[in-house]
This record gives sequence, C-alpha cells and structure tokens, in this order.
Amino acid sequence: MVLVLDADEIVKQFDRNSILEFCNCSDNQSKVGRLKKVNEYEHSYGKRRYIERISRLFNKNSFCYSGTIHEQVVRKNKINYDTSNIDITIDHIGYFREVLKRTNKIYRNILMLKEELIKDQKDPYINYQLGKSYFLEKNYKKAVLYFKRSILSVDNFNYEYAEDLVESYGYALLNLNKFSETVIIEKYKRYYLSSLEYNFILALIYMNNSKSQQVVKTFLHCTEFKDSIKEVG
Repeated sequence: MVLVLDADEIVKQFDRNSILEFCNCSDNQSKVGRLKKVNEYEHSYGKRRYIERISRLFNKNSFCYSGTIHEQVVRKNKINYDTSNIDITIDHIGYFREVLKRTNKIYRNILMLKEELIKDQKDPYINYQLGKSYFLEKNYKKAVLYFKRSILSVDNFNYEYAEDLVESYGYALLNLNKFSETVIIEKYKRYYLSSLEYNFILALIYMNNSKSQQVVKTFLHCTEFKDSIKEVG
C-alpha cells in the first residue's frame, strides 16, 4: 500500500490503528482509501473552507494515476473499484494567496489544463479545474464559462469534485452580480442539502434575489450544523 501526499498538503490528524487495519485486510487490496482534505482560500465573499474526500491510499500493483494535471486514481485493468474512508485528515495550503503568488501556480495550471482539454473538450473534471483556476485568479467571467461547461457534462453529482463545482459556480455568478442566474444552484438541493457550505451559498443567493423568507430559513438551518466551515470577513 502507498499513501500519496502533495507538497502543499500537511497531515493534521490520523488514526494509526485504523490505517493499519485497512492496509492489512486482504479485501482492501482492490480498494482505494479516501482521506479527508481541508481546502481554504480567499475570495470576494470572504474566506472559503471546504472539505472533500480524495482517493490517496492504494495498492500500487493494482492502481495508478491517470492524467497530466490533477491526476485521478484508476485501476490498471480499467475495472471499476470500491473505496473506503480512512482516518487521515490533511490541510491543503496550495490555495493560499502567498503560495499562489510565489509559485505562479495558477498560470502554470491553466496552460496544462488547456492542453489536456484538447483531448476532450467536454471533460467535466478538466473544465471544472480550469474554472477553479480562473476563479482563484478572480477572473470570474472565464470561471463561469468553464464551470458551466463542466456542470452540463457531469453525469454523477456524487463525484468528489461535484459539490465544489456547484458551489464555486454559484460564487462566481455572485461575484459577477448575475443574481438572477444564481438561482440555478437551487436545482442541486437534492444532492447537497445536508452540506453546510451548500446551504450557506444558497442563503446568499436568496438574499441577493430578495427572497426574505428563504434567507432567514436557510441561514437558521446553517446554525444547526455542528461544525462551522465558513468564515466571512
């Protein structure tokens, strides 16, 4: 088994026994372990912090990475595989303003992603990552273009990146003052209604569309979540 971490990720918490249990179980040789990744970055509506599960622990004899940038774990025999959550939490610091400024990471990513997109213009994940790169650059017009392309091509909104795609699309529209267009985000309630981050942006959308009753109801719903993942300033 190998555990993969990027240079801009820091392990914040782990349970050694549960990790060993996953690694030593023969049934898990064909599974991929998914750790918890905490991402934080700044935008016009404050600091945004979102949590995702990503595939990082696997048997290197059965799995490998595919893709030029933001690679995905795939099975070498191309067969679908199961995943299991593991007790590792990491902080991703690669989106911090000073890191992006120092490494010129956004510009590099955009060039590589556009090269990758030539292979398949409708690839939802590559379009999402391009939108994300422009979002971090605060080029919201281009971010909306690629987020929209991505969201129209996604065939499963349970994918690891799909919730952030929907929410980032909403924030990009808000930053462009396209308030009437932001109501499309409400369409994804059935997938993310149990997410604090989704409810928060939904409340912002209601507020900017003068839907007073929904604003109060949704913000109150946000207070019911145990852990706050939103900081606005």
